Amino acid sequence: PEAVKFNLSEQLCESLLNFETEWEKKNIDISTSIPEDIYVTADSELLSIVWNNLLSNAFKFTPEEGKISIELQEKAGNQVEIVISDTGIGIKDEDKKEIFNRFYQASNNPNSSPGTGIGLHLTQALVALHHGTITVADNEEGTGCRFTMNFPLGNAHLLPEEQHATSVIEESKQSVAETVPHLLLDNATNECINERIR
Repeated sequence: PEAVKFNLSEQLCESLLNFETEWEKKNIDISTSIPEDIYVTADSELLSIVWNNLLSNAFKFTPEEGKISIELQEKAGNQVEIVISDTGIGIKDEDKKEIFNRFYQASNNPNSSPGTGIGLHLTQALVALHHGTITVADNEEGTGCRFTMNFPLGNAHLLPEEQHATSVIEESKQSVAETVPHLLLDNATNECINERIR
């Protein structure tokens, strides 16, 4: 990974704006609680993939007139927390235990043409690469779900000998290539990951 100090607040806002067409088309209510100028030292392109995956799912499964929110805050213990929540179809309790496993498809996925089942597995691997954590729970507002991520601030977590999650990402990509070659990640995502984890 190429760790640099960057403005996480701005990156989250920019990631959300990439879905402006989607929220306007479905008339989704967008709520943000993002303080200005929270900086982290991390690989900005890899974290951008994390936000894109989670927001893509949120917009996919949130119905018209629904709500999607992003919250960012600094926490005790030199941590930063990001919460992405929606009022979509939610995730069943039995699926929550498996949702980050490779190729797992939630049982209440209404799509007739489901994806590869690697999106959340890859997301978890990228979060782990930065010594972060990710959990999923029911949305506090009722329907839908919320993904909560915590990352350490500073740069101690990016020491070379601690970058142990790289193999998880490579293993995931290799397994996909062998099992479902016609459902690979898009070229831009593949190229970004290949460049960044070396």
